Amino acid sequence: MSQANSVRSYLFLSPVSCVGVLAGSALLAASTRAQLPDYLLGAKTVIQTVQTGSTPLSAGKSTMVRAPLRALGTVPPGTKVDALMRVFVNGIETPYSPLYSDNGPLTPPAFVDPELENTTLNFLFVPPQANNVELRFELNPPGPNQVLEANYANNNSVVTGLVFHCRRVPEIVYVPVDYRPNGETQPNLPPATMTAPGNGDNFLAGIYPSGDWNYHRSVAPSKLWTQSVAGSGSAILSALITDQNLMVPKPDLIYGWIPGPLPGYNGQAAGIPATAGMGNTEEIRYQRTFAHEIGHCHGLQHNSTTNSTVGVDVENHLNTPLALPTIKSASLKDIMYAGLLTPEAWVSPGSYEFFIQNLWYACGTDAAPAPQEALLVAGLWNRAAGTVALTDVLVTPDGVPTATVPLAQADMVLRAWSNGVLVAEAGLNARNTHDTCPACRGDASDSEHPLDPVHGFSVVIASSVDPDRIDKLALVDGHSGSILVEKLASAHAPELALVAPNAGAPASGVVTLAWRGSDADGDALKYYVRYSPDGTRVVPLHTQLTIASVDVDFAQLPKFEAGGWLEVIASDGLATTSVRTSGLAVGGGDGASNAPLVYIATPDDAMTYPKSANVILHGNAWDLEDQMLSGASLTWTSNLDGQVAIGRLARTAALSVGTHVITLRAQDSSGAFATDTTTITITDRPLPGGALICQPSLGSGGPGSSALAFCGGDLSTGTIATLTLSGAKPSTPAWIAIGTANNPTPIFGGTVVPVPFTTLLFGSTNASGTWTMPNVPG
Repeated sequence: MSQANSVRSYLFLSPVSCVGVLAGSALLAASTRAQLPDYLLGAKTVIQTVQTGSTPLSAGKSTMVRAPLRALGTVPPGTKVDALMRVFVNGIETPYSPLYSDNGPLTPPAFVDPELENTTLNFLFVPPQANNVELRFELNPPGPNQVLEANYANNNSVVTGLVFHCRRVPEIVYVPVDYRPNGETQPNLPPATMTAPGNGDNFLAGIYPSGDWNYHRSVAPSKLWTQSVAGSGSAILSALITDQNLMVPKPDLIYGWIPGPLPGYNGQAAGIPATAGMGNTEEIRYQRTFAHEIGHCHGLQHNSTTNSTVGVDVENHLNTPLALPTIKSASLKDIMYAGLLTPEAWVSPGSYEFFIQNLWYACGTDAAPAPQEALLVAGLWNRAAGTVALTDVLVTPDGVPTATVPLAQADMVLRAWSNGVLVAEAGLNARNTHDTCPACRGDASDSEHPLDPVHGFSVVIASSVDPDRIDKLALVDGHSGSILVEKLASAHAPELALVAPNAGAPASGVVTLAWRGSDADGDALKYYVRYSPDGTRVVPLHTQLTIASVDVDFAQLPKFEAGGWLEVIASDGLATTSVRTSGLAVGGGDGASNAPLVYIATPDDAMTYPKSANVILHGNAWDLEDQMLSGASLTWTSNLDGQVAIGRLARTAALSVGTHVITLRAQDSSGAFATDTTTITITDRPLPGGALICQPSLGSGGPGSSALAFCGGDLSTGTIATLTLSGAKPSTPAWIAIGTANNPTPIFGGTVVPVPFTTLLFGSTNASGTWTMPNVPG
């Protein structure tokens, strides 16, 4: 080989150490490569709750990508393998890419069992709304921690064409029910921690398609209820829907939490579909009951479905309070299976895809119909007796009409007349179903049919005339046509006058709201009290009152501003009269001091994550004045690393190794703030890929500025490295002399080689003047 077309290099290292390792390994690699295992990743599953291969995906919903880890051949004892995942949107890599696994490195399992969390390398991320998301996987990539294997050519894989759809964030108001059926004088409320965000809604958050929920407590801290709910929740459901119908803006859903267990059943929805539900606060049941009743509200009946597909609780919501696993067995029952405990259920693919179709999740539907003066009618239909008892009939000045069904499909039809002319007609569903449970009833059966023949309803209907002119109502059985109840207007509307507070009184502290009501026809009156802090937003404080005064604690309400008011509505059973306060003075700042309500949903206290794993940060913050808080109003900090993220749903992979106190701080527009904390631990681990350890310029010589470099991991740990020649003449044969002695000897006119050399490597440079020898084992 002539001097003109050859390169000679020597190693500027100590006489032993890496030189001998390199020489011996280089000679060994070819003879042993075939005996090494080959590592590869199987088919990936992109899962948010459950996945069949065609289950639609949601943007902004925490997602797990499961990559089965396989090995062909015998895995050396103690060997662990890891991978990284790169996220591309429309061909551009995202700023937070690459992502490291949540559980690697792993020893390749003998077989992959999807029911076991650690037979797959798992990656967590929060996907953007996009139509072309690509995930690229690099198994055992080059770097300091690469391990030796037989074939590196099959280590890269890709999942393409992922679509993450926009999902609207629904609003659900929860109401702590102060349940006193036996004349109790002391409050009887459900535990606040059980019903709060990050606890009460954990099952809901896990199985429904939205990445977030605006789940918050009602403005009124609780609802007093003195009727028994033994065997039936129909009456309180009717009252809850009335509360919902008196709110402006009107939330999508309302849910009442009853303290303790319910006798004979877990909970109840107001219908199928519906906008209201209620349920127990028994620890082993309450989270699943809530999610189950909301399933009825979506329109699902009971079923007897076993899921038959492995699910994932991506944010590990149900770790609180029952420490349930992240992976949900295929043997679990569907959420709509009646009478289950929380550990017995998840969601089937069919139910999940049904939920996705609901308009509650349809983006672009936030604009609610404009409130208008309308008639609100509520009552209880006893199917067995064929009767209806009206509980609420009143005109609301800012009602939003209730969704109705075609008359041919209606269980019940509401009709209204004015001077003999039909001015409104609405078809209603009345398909009540209990979530029954044998343990609650004390027997061994589990019915999928309603035990309660009474169905509660509350609807708002628009009419072709001023609703104050409606003088006749009738509710008719939609199947038989028989009249269930008929109501005629009396001659006179109620008379109503405010007694207190007087104009100019401050809207602060505890204020007595008193009124004087009467009816010339002798009709019994019911009163309804509402509050508007600003003249636009409206919340009910009391319904179905028969007394003529209540105390209003402004310190528990949104801050009173100019234009705000208190309102009393009186109904005689059809005719309505209302009055509002006028000229109340902005108070001394009781409302201004309201701090937000803030909760950390994810991560739970005492969770542990490996270094550089994607830690999902999910919080909930709601403010009496500003309502749902998001974006920069929420900041996440670590006592070790400072600020790490902002927003309701965020992520970080940058937490340092150690134990962190994570604080979520929510601040409203007035500057008032509140915090919640959780403590997590980040453990150290070797990461795949990353910066290489290099010994540059091992040697030089030959034409041009050729140089030899050796880059990889610490060969003493069993990782591998790459020998690279660069700067040489393109497309030229090359030989490299390797020796253990630092004894450069000039030959061929000055180019030096180690003497004595122990190994000669032969190759040819590429068009760039580079030659590489990859995968040199340690």
